[in-house]
This record gives sequence, structure tokens and C-alpha cells, in this order.
Amino acid sequence: MIRLNTCRTYITRSENIKSADDEEGMQKESIWKIFAKIWPAALIQFSILFVSLLVWPGISCASPKHGWFTEGGSQWFEAPFIIGAFNVGDFLGRSIAGVESICNSFSLKTCGVLTMARMGLALLVVLCVRPQIISNNWILIALVFVIGVSNGLVCTITMMKGPLLVPNYQRAEASYIMVGALFAGISLGSISAVVLDAIFKF
Repeated sequence: MIRLNTCRTYITRSENIKSADDEEGMQKESIWKIFAKIWPAALIQFSILFVSLLVWPGISCASPKHGWFTEGGSQWFEAPFIIGAFNVGDFLGRSIAGVESICNSFSLKTCGVLTMARMGLALLVVLCVRPQIISNNWILIALVFVIGVSNGLVCTITMMKGPLLVPNYQRAEASYIMVGALFAGISLGSISAVVLDAIFKF
């Protein structure tokens, strides 16, 4: 059967694939060298989630209620408004990021600029709670919604583009780094929110 052209073709192809895999294996780099190539995307991923979990849901839900939320809507402020505003925004942002033309128009530099801008939004959220310079609850809800949209949009784009910064055979490790940055942002953001609440009594 080995003499058949079809079998010979598949055997040759198999040997070529094995040779390519061996070559890639020899080119494997340490996780730190891969991190050095994708750290901007990982840092953005971390920062986005850190800021989101820093101000939401804990600090946002601690805002004193005003207007309608002190009357008929007193039990509606935290859920569905604050919780829902972020989750709907996050879903919308991830859906937008799934549009190829939009995703391609966002560079990592653009994502970095948005990440810095979100820090200003986070400060505005804090000012809606304490010392509550902004006392309109609807403004707070709008801010949470924008933070949710940017969270879903930038997180999705950086998660897709981060591994593309390295060769194909290193993309699995790059994905692990991006997921690690994601979980680090979530955990440290949540812990920092608890610490801030303990200090400033939100």
C-alpha cells in the first residue's frame, strides 16, 4: 500500500507536520519572554477589570439615594439599575467588539487611551458616593453603564489581539497570560474595593 500515490502523499504530509512541530518545539520560549512581547495588552486587560471591580458593584451600590429612588424606587436602585446598567453595558460592549470592522479599527494604543479615560470615570463614580459632589443617581447609573460598555469592548478586543502579538506556536501561552491578567484584575479590584470601603466607610 505504501507504493500507492495516495498513501505516499499522506505519509509525506504527516512527516512534514511532525518536522514542523519539532521545529516549533525547539523555538519555545519562557513564559517571561512571551510576557515581554504582550505586556501592553496584558496590562490593559488587568487595568480595565481592576477599575471595573473597584467601583462596581460595591461602591456604586453604596451611593445615597435621591429623588425617585427615595420614594417608589427605593428598592430598585441596586438591582436592577446599578447591577443591570453595568451588565447590559458589558454585553453591549462585547457585542460591538464582535463586529470585525470595529475590532480592526481599535489598536492597542486606542485601547490604552480608553483605559486611562476610564480612570476618570471611576473617579466620577466615587464622587457620586462620597463626598457625593454629584448627587444625581441617574448620572451615576449612566456612568456605570459607560464603564460597563468600555469594560466589555476593551476586554474583548485586547483578549483577541494580545495573543496575535506573538508567533502562532506561542499563542497558547500568550492566552494563558491574558487570562491571568483578567483574573488578577478581577481579584485585586474586588479586594481593593473592600479595603477602600473599610477605610472610607462607603
